Amino acid sequence: MKPPQLRSYLVLGAAVLALCASVPARASLIVSAGNATANAGSAANAFDVTLINTGPASVALGAFSLEISVADTDVTFTSATTATALPYVFAGDSLFGPDISASSPGQTLDASDSCIVCGSTIAAGATVGLAHILFDVLAGAQSGPFTVSIAASPATSLSDAAGGELAATLLDGSVVIDGSGSSIPEPSTLVLFSLPAIFLARRFRNCNAA
Repeated sequence: MKPPQLRSYLVLGAAVLALCASVPARASLIVSAGNATANAGSAANAFDVTLINTGPASVALGAFSLEISVADTDVTFTSATTATALPYVFAGDSLFGPDISASSPGQTLDASDSCIVCGSTIAAGATVGLAHILFDVLAGAQSGPFTVSIAASPATSLSDAAGGELAATLLDGSVVIDGSGSSIPEPSTLVLFSLPAIFLARRFRNCNAA
């Protein structure tokens, strides 16, 4: 028969283990939408959605699905491609690339891809590209920042080569619109505009000298 004090320790240990098992592990993968600045009336603007592995070990990714949306009706997502600034997660093994957009243009865009030779290994601390997002902004669009939201599971999901779900943290991005549509003239343009004024000033000075 176990001493009462030992029994108390065993019960306490079992309770601690049960509590730890009930707390979900923090996801080491982060799906992050980028930020972009665009003028009203502009087209083919872009930002990337990336996947970051913040964990201590590599992760094998077999497939992903992604859904992003924006509340501003002046912004229209047109497509998603594999042309990310950082190496694309399934570079060389993409099943659907280079165009991975599966939805019609609008305020919401869905994209998905998987690897032909699963799975793509994401090293610890590495960041890879998931999608290169293209969007247009209507003329007369309202100025301001607008949130680009990443939908939760199952619209956005990651899975390993065996089809098992991989937990991930989702980070929204933003689109900042300059509604004025104005731009600062190039230096060469400023010189061209100033030439007539310089010419007139010289003529006026010569006339006074005469």
